[in-house]
Amino acid sequence: MEKKERKKILILENDDFLREILGNLLHKKGFYIISEHRIEKGLDESHKQNIDLVILGTSCFEYEGKETLSLIRKKLGKPNVPFFIINETNSILSFVKKDEQIANKDLSVQSIISRVEEILYTQ
Repeated sequence: MEKKERKKILILENDDFLREILGNLLHKKGFYIISEHRIEKGLDESHKQNIDLVILGTSCFEYEGKETLSLIRKKLGKPNVPFFIINETNSILSFVKKDEQIANKDLSVQSIISRVEEILYTQ
């Protein structure tokens, strides 16, 4: 029987607790997790990995909006890698699909996990 490759998720989030809880729960669901609090460090850690999804917190120090998404895609070598954005500004970002982001005021770890599963399993 052929072994199915685990989907790989890169979590870039400055909040240690949120990053760890998301990483642990997604790992328990069978995903391979790379998790860092800084964008550059996360990109270094994920070098040569075939990342399937990036969870990006806008609380990361290097975050600069749409340009950050372009930079991450370029460094990963995946122009179409999907993002799930955790937005600390509590407003919807115009350059990311509404269903691929969550504002902190609505923060629910379970809703993030559910959305991530939907995104990855419909690719």
